[in-house]
Order: sequence, then C-alpha cells, then structure tokens
Amino acid sequence: KLEQISLSIEAKIPKIDPIAESLKKSLSKILSLSADRIGITATSGEGLTPFGRGKAIRCLATATVTPSLPAGRLTMTTFVPSP
Repeated sequence: KLEQISLSIEAKIPKIDPIAESLKKSLSKILSLSADRIGITATSGEGLTPFGRGKAIRCLATATVTPSLPAGRLTMTTFVPSP
C-alpha cells in the first residue's frame, strides 16, 4: 500500500512553486492518496547543472510503501544476477 510520496524537482522552467498545489491535487487523484501525504520540493539548480540551465528537468521520487498482505503471508524474494 502506498503511504506517502516525496518529489524533488530540479528545473529552471517551468517554475514549480506556483503549480505545486495543482500537482499535488492531480497526483492525489491519480494515486488515490491524500494530498497531505504528497511532498513536493523544487530547486532551480542555480544554473550549475543542465537542469538548472533550462536544458532538462529532473524529478527524483521517493515512495513509502507497506505490505498489503496479512501478517504471516508476506514472502520476500531476492534476485541475485549470475556472474
């Protein structure tokens, strides 16, 4: 189950702060998650990266999830690639 999500956006344009609440509402509807469980931060990158110079946009997302299976029914699988 999705518990919360945090987005960190780096872009020169568009300015994120003026549209952050609208983004939260849209994500809330899409993800079936309360808007107060969605965090959005933004930076211009001070022009030090391609994102800060307006050549691209970067978004890093972190999600907190909890198992939705009843206790005792959760199984974990680890994938280890062969050499």
